[in-house]
Amino acid sequence: MKNTILLTSLCLVILASKGQQVKENNSEENFKKQRETEFRAMRDPETNTIRYDLIYKALEKRAEMKNYKTRTGPTLKWNELGPKDVAGRVSELAFTKGTFRPFAGGDMGGVWSNPGISSNFSWEKKTPDIFSYYNISSIATHPNNASIIYFATGKTFGNITDKPGDGILKSINGGLTWHVVNITKPANCLNRTAFINKIKVANNGDVFVATAKGNSNIVADKNGIFVLNAANTTFNLLVGGLGGGIFIGTDANSIGFDIERSVNGDMWFSGLDKPTSPTQRALYRARWDISVNKWDLFHKYQI
Repeated sequence: MKNTILLTSLCLVILASKGQQVKENNSEENFKKQRETEFRAMRDPETNTIRYDLIYKALEKRAEMKNYKTRTGPTLKWNELGPKDVAGRVSELAFTKGTFRPFAGGDMGGVWSNPGISSNFSWEKKTPDIFSYYNISSIATHPNNASIIYFATGKTFGNITDKPGDGILKSINGGLTWHVVNITKPANCLNRTAFINKIKVANNGDVFVATAKGNSNIVADKNGIFVLNAANTTFNLLVGGLGGGIFIGTDANSIGFDIERSVNGDMWFSGLDKPTSPTQRALYRARWDISVNKWDLFHKYQI
């Protein structure tokens, strides 16, 4: 009887010890994952190190700002500027070069403009009613030509309200008239432009286009970052997609997110190469190579 009790007690001690070891191993693994996540969030992409000197400066600046007095009263008064008759919420806003003239896009369709938002609050619809059906997913103005404006259609919400668009539309007369850029119609580019997240015009007039897969039966053979040339005659994959692009993707459902133009003309864009793998997020930087007249994708920052 005593032997049985001793054996049972010994087994319980062994099991408890193993359970504690498993718990410690899990805690250690979770700690490592947390540290890796923190490192990726704080690291400098250029050096792949954490710039503590910059972090300390940011903390010092934040401490200084706590001493700033908050301004109140008329100096911080906000005014509603419209447009009030836009279909759904205003989802996109862009200004033409050297002016206060904005173009606003409705989430449920239509583009509005204002002759000068600093002094005039009246808005005019610039697109025919036929375009009221399309989600205006992005508006982009030419950085060197106030007459050239683009807007993209087709927007993803991540649910059943995803509505495919009809590609990219362009105006060459400041928004008086619009036409569909034929090469960007989904039917003409294997549905690659059915859902567009963002467009941005480069200094040379090329248009960078970020596309995604929507919750729809419409399937594209490739998604990612594309470049529509200034003449609107070519539409080529730059990043993403299975078997295409400068950085060849590993998944046909790559996603292009955001695009921005820096002061020096470089184009920056973010993407997700493989939606099922969060480690495939990246930030890209492209620069126009005048020696070969093409975009050189010379930097990829893993994030």
